[in-house]
Amino acid sequence: MADTVRWGILGAGSMAEAFARGLAELPDAVVSAVGSRSLDRAKGLAERLRIPKAVGSVEELVASPEVDLVYVSTPNHVHREHMVLALGSGKPVLCEKPFALNAGEAREVAELARSAGLFCMEAMWSRFIPCMARLRELVRGGTIGEVQMLSAQMGYPFEYRPGGRLWDPGQGGGVLLDLGVYLVSMALDLLGPVEGVVGFASMAESGVDDRVGLVLRHSGGRLSNLSASLTGATGNDAVLSGSGGLIRVAEPFYRPERLTVRSVSPISPGADGSGGGRLALLKGMPVVRSVARRIDPLIDLARGGRRDLVVPLSGNGYQYQAAEAMRCLRAGETESPVMPLDESIAILDVLDEVRRRWGDLGSNP
Repeated sequence: MADTVRWGILGAGSMAEAFARGLAELPDAVVSAVGSRSLDRAKGLAERLRIPKAVGSVEELVASPEVDLVYVSTPNHVHREHMVLALGSGKPVLCEKPFALNAGEAREVAELARSAGLFCMEAMWSRFIPCMARLRELVRGGTIGEVQMLSAQMGYPFEYRPGGRLWDPGQGGGVLLDLGVYLVSMALDLLGPVEGVVGFASMAESGVDDRVGLVLRHSGGRLSNLSASLTGATGNDAVLSGSGGLIRVAEPFYRPERLTVRSVSPISPGADGSGGGRLALLKGMPVVRSVARRIDPLIDLARGGRRDLVVPLSGNGYQYQAAEAMRCLRAGETESPVMPLDESIAILDVLDEVRRRWGDLGSNP
């Protein structure tokens, strides 16, 4: 293929614009066209970003000979439809998260892409952030021993707007599909397949889930404790715990630039079984605790037991997933090893199980 990959962006909202701006970081990428069911919106985005072509239909964009790869950034409930149209026109696809409304839709798209021999990937941009790649290296290298638990949270106080994308069940709204996918994706990426799910939710007046809490049981007895909210702020960080330490992923965990690694040693219980005998009593004294808070970080640093790793991010971060899609396209790979289609299906399998317990699965289960 040509040195420059020509992208067609389907959708003209904020995500489409953010992705297009991210592509500007890649010298071998260009946005050749933008399409939307609203031609005015497509023209507006094209004018702002100097995109040469704007069209007013999905069909026209995916059929364009000037497009090598389609990025789908339309509302959640039409992801499947628009991926099917693009793949049916012979176009490789990068689709915004969530990949589909449920695992049934995702399997349909995956089967179509595989039968056509076309590249297809969910745009789970968090997996391609350089800091997350470094985190995977640390985990594989046994930096914190055997990985056992993940605790992660994501929440922002969005304004309640009935009928808006986030709050409309008909558009695939709700916190689970919008923010929860990041959490579940991270859990599967770091802890592996899920064997059991427990979840609770708070429901907004419009009928979508606005707060959720999940506990996932992974293979090998590993556990994830995940929470997300559309109504309140959270720390938006994550902690990965292992038998030999922990790694804190700085806020926001979905596009971090810093990891804090801390090593720990096994604790020997005291003779009375209290966990430390007289030493434990001494450490419990207020004056000792006060001094410890001041000197413990210095002791950790001197022992090499704690270190901060800074992995800078360039641009807005959306270009990294695009670069992987382009690499796969040039290499003739139809799936990315970082975000394969089976992983997108597995994420939605988890969300389906949670929603099945709530009685809100959506179409095509």
